[in-house]
Amino acid sequence: MAESTEQNPSKLKRLKKTNFTVAEEDLIQQLVEKHSSVINGKLTNTVTNQLKKKVWDDIAIKVNSLGVAIRTATEVRNKWRNTTRVAKAVYTTHRSELFKTGGGPAPKQPSSAVEKVIHLMKDTTSFRGIQGGLETESFQTNQPSINATLPEEDASQDLYESAASLIRDSPPPPVHQVRLCFQDMTPS
Repeated sequence: MAESTEQNPSKLKRLKKTNFTVAEEDLIQQLVEKHSSVINGKLTNTVTNQLKKKVWDDIAIKVNSLGVAIRTATEVRNKWRNTTRVAKAVYTTHRSELFKTGGGPAPKQPSSAVEKVIHLMKDTTSFRGIQGGLETESFQTNQPSINATLPEEDASQDLYESAASLIRDSPPPPVHQVRLCFQDMTPS
């Protein structure tokens, strides 16, 4: 059995690092807050990306100075991303619980660590959404439309021509479009 693992190193069990401690998470939160303008900057050119990489490297060095485990900049950045994901989910759930009607117990308050992240990120677009934005599923236009159903065998040429002249003679509004739909209603 020992011979097979020596010959095939891919079957070796990966050593797991210890979980992030509260002290490490607090330090990451403090340093991200300090460098938030760089980390959350929207520019992605080479100079900005190098600066972001340098900031994450510096944060990783400071986290490693706590002596818990050796963390790479990628691990620290992923920990921060996961922390913000959890905070966003908690924030969204908490807000939806606040606006529910009816009785029942009050919603549970988020933990202090999550509350710090929420406080830091609550004004960002990823938490609040686009101010004044509309949900596309609930967005309705006021475009007038004419829907006419004319069975093919009973269709009168006069009715068709009057509908066509109504559309042709009345100019459409500058923003709206007029639609005329005919549906085939022949019995099968």
